[in-house]
Amino acid sequence: MNTVTNTVTKLVDSFQKATMSHRSQLDQITVNGRRSVWENVAEAALIAQEILKPENKADYHAALKAHDIKLPEGKKANPFGPVVKLLYGEWKEDQQNVFEANRSAEKYACVFRYFKDHRDKYDTVTLIVDHIATYNDGTPEGRGLRGIEKADRAKHKVANSVKSSTDANYDVGIKLDRGEVARLDKRPEFVPEEVPYGKLWFRMVDGEVVIMGYEAVAETTYKALAAKRGKAIRDAVNASL
Repeated sequence: MNTVTNTVTKLVDSFQKATMSHRSQLDQITVNGRRSVWENVAEAALIAQEILKPENKADYHAALKAHDIKLPEGKKANPFGPVVKLLYGEWKEDQQNVFEANRSAEKYACVFRYFKDHRDKYDTVTLIVDHIATYNDGTPEGRGLRGIEKADRAKHKVANSVKSSTDANYDVGIKLDRGEVARLDKRPEFVPEEVPYGKLWFRMVDGEVVIMGYEAVAETTYKALAAKRGKAIRDAVNASL
């Protein structure tokens, strides 16, 4: 059982006590049930933003450790994922040292991120609830919380994806700065300046790359090779999102 008491755990405990009456309504679809869920999620979204403020970082990390919740890895991970686990999870009755996440609430991480991105417009429970109630992107799955979740996923998918056009493939490695493309600071003396495209031949010697020679290629050949390599890099990145 969690024994840590700090700013973050106090926020979590207060929310959980107030939200007990909503737990059974998380997946209900009646109008009144939805309204209760929206109010609950709105409160949680604002609390989540408070928890993730820089001044609460130490308390937040201590709370995660006490609940055995891992921080997300990678820049593309949703930072609100662990916060959702804290707010909606609970200690198992038969194992008081095991904290169990509420799987049905995991989708709220996208909703929390959405309202963090739009905090200049929706900074109160009432404003958030009203926005959820009226949100509709015009598709069958685009209303209410589902629509907001969908919008958030789409936004961050696009932001983290690599352009798919052929032209973007030529220098995709350089743009991503992931190490797939290496750049020499100086042109090897044996490569004429008038040769704009080509292949370099090399071997490794004591950890260094020794360039042994080159072969000139046509521009069309270079672009075909670059696009093929760039596409492989782009597909690998998009597959990891």
